[in-house]
Amino acid sequence: MSQVQTIHAKLLKIVDAIQNAETKQKVTAMIEDPRLMNLLMSCPASIQESTGGAYVGGLLDYAILTTSYLKKMASPELGLNIPVDDIILAGLFHHLGKIGWPAQSVYTELDSDWHKKKGIHYEMNRGYYGYNFNTISLWYLGEYGIKVSPEAFEAISAMSNKPADEFNYNSLTILLLAASRLAWKKLTAETK
Repeated sequence: MSQVQTIHAKLLKIVDAIQNAETKQKVTAMIEDPRLMNLLMSCPASIQESTGGAYVGGLLDYAILTTSYLKKMASPELGLNIPVDDIILAGLFHHLGKIGWPAQSVYTELDSDWHKKKGIHYEMNRGYYGYNFNTISLWYLGEYGIKVSPEAFEAISAMSNKPADEFNYNSLTILLLAASRLAWKKLTAETK
């Protein structure tokens, strides 16, 4: 099985746990869309090795890892009552916007030896400087007709803010911030 097939199989397994049949159908259609999957499969999670995920497919690895951590942290056994669908949608798609708008990707691969020696493999296209990728994430979900709860909307939106006072947010948002940080730490450790 190729790396692309392995990642796709992991995505389908996660999506299969979505409980709302309409949401599951729409998310499946989204990840089966070849245009979107090509963007996802080629997108890094970051531009440089020191922050992890700076490789083709890094964004999907990060999203799958974040979702895995989030599912463990939001376990009902811990007394939390967070719907599974919210966990999956927020975990998988909070950084979906890093693929950029359909006409222009966010990242361009660098081919200079100097950059590669420094561990910098990509640069951000200038049109995206200062852009909120989470807005693009929510746009993509809307384009595919995927409705998110107010809690999932807050969690996805808050990921760009890195709030100083996280305790003003709902439980899903706080857990997503923590799961995201754990995923970044794991991806960063794997590149060292």
